[in-house]
Amino acid sequence: MQNVGTFQPERLYTQIVGVVLLIWGILGLLIGEVVNLVNFELVEDLLHIILGVVGVYLGFFNPELRLDRMFAQVSGALLLLLGILGMVDPTLFGLFALGLTPLDHAIHLVVGVIGLAIGFYYNTERIAAPGRLGRRI
Repeated sequence: MQNVGTFQPERLYTQIVGVVLLIWGILGLLIGEVVNLVNFELVEDLLHIILGVVGVYLGFFNPELRLDRMFAQVSGALLLLLGILGMVDPTLFGLFALGLTPLDHAIHLVVGVIGLAIGFYYNTERIAAPGRLGRRI
């Protein structure tokens, strides 16, 4: 159940990350390798679009906050893992031809940590429900 007027960080994260990933993926398909600061490759662009579509759907069209929290947890874990593995091997063991850049690593690590923090720390439904503090949901 969505609580109107309650700050919902898990919903906000899902909306922002969903929109940004969707735009970033489409932009990557359109401009290709024009920008050298970040990596734009087909595989990464498609992953951004898929994750972005899921985030936009959950953030704007789904009333259940638990799914927003799950999106923050899963996308945070994936992005953090991508950031760590990208620093070990920028091509992700041959998945990317050109390899991820240091800016890619920084973005993946920061957004991943924020997603995990929001996904595992915040539970707006539990916080906003009177008489239910202390009970696990």
